[in-house]
Amino acid sequence: DSYLTTSSQVNLTHRWAQHFSTDTSLALNLIYYPDGNTNAVNLGSGSDVSGNQLNVTLGNAFRFETSTKLTWVVDGRYQVQEVFDNSALGSDTIYILGGLDWIWLRHLTASVRAGGSFQTSDTFGNSTSPYLELSGNYKTGRYSSLGLNARYGFQFSNAIGSDSPSFSVGVNYQQTLGRRLSGTAGIDYFRNSSSD
Repeated sequence: DSYLTTSSQVNLTHRWAQHFSTDTSLALNLIYYPDGNTNAVNLGSGSDVSGNQLNVTLGNAFRFETSTKLTWVVDGRYQVQEVFDNSALGSDTIYILGGLDWIWLRHLTASVRAGGSFQTSDTFGNSTSPYLELSGNYKTGRYSSLGLNARYGFQFSNAIGSDSPSFSVGVNYQQTLGRRLSGTAGIDYFRNSSSD
């Protein structure tokens, strides 16, 4: 099935002290099937759910700088998944994570987040899963960079109502096009752990 997906995120960072800051974020992700979804979820009553959905994530990270190259992070996120055709198939997920941001070399940075995720759904019940998030960024030029990221745990996908953690890995290239404009191209591989 073909589908359209769009993502956007807004961050608000505030430095409270020399070595302490917070980063509050709001992320929106949308999946839409223009021609319907042939792998729709059957509700057992003769009606199917297309899979069109909106995912909203509110997060807040507490950042503690212990050196110019190392920042320790405590990260909390609350995620709501709304399925347009049937709200009972949606879910709420809470993430409690810890990790670090590391400036390894002048042009190379890395980020690690690890912890637990707790998902609640009226239809599929409650589930827990470990969550791991790794990312790296290499500055290939003054106005360009190459990024790599990997995640394991509950995450946004076209598998509605899934209570199984999934694995994804992706690579992206970013190019600054002007003072207020940049472009990003990337590719991702996604696999749900319940897949055969």
